Amino acid sequence: AAVGAIGKFNSFAILPAIAMSSSISAMAAQNLGAGRPDRAEKTMRTGMVMAIVMSWTMFALAQLFPEQILRLFADDPKMAELGIPYLRTFSFDYLIVPITFCLNGLNIGAGHTTFSLVNTCMSALFFRIPFAYIFGIALGFGLPGIGLGAPAASLAAMCVALWFNLTGRWKKQVVFTKQDAA
Repeated sequence: AAVGAIGKFNSFAILPAIAMSSSISAMAAQNLGAGRPDRAEKTMRTGMVMAIVMSWTMFALAQLFPEQILRLFADDPKMAELGIPYLRTFSFDYLIVPITFCLNGLNIGAGHTTFSLVNTCMSALFFRIPFAYIFGIALGFGLPGIGLGAPAASLAAMCVALWFNLTGRWKKQVVFTKQDAA
């Protein structure tokens, strides 16, 4: 029940980062199409700041009021007791996802959709599941350890996306128009 409630809260908490990622994709694509990669980067930085402010606010709320958040979904003291440590560890994801999503938004806008897809799948399958197992079961941290799997996976995906962006590979044109072919 606690995992379900936190999943519902998470769906709401990461909406700002998702929205900014989508906005960055569209605006970066327009700026790159206009031959202005500098404006695409500025769009990403501006969107990232906005996403960070909103997501870090959600982190603060999750840290300060975890019981009240959980009681929005069920008035069960046992569920809150089990869910509070899980929410407190899981919510560290809100410090990382705005950066990861915004970097991926720029990559998608630049046409590097395959890279973003692979990075997202790696985060979910190759990072999150093993990290949740390691922290939750192998190290014996239980539900809070499983909650650490999400921010650990997001951190790994952020590092991959940051590497891709810092190398400048995102600027390599992958979408061509008829004019480019001529």
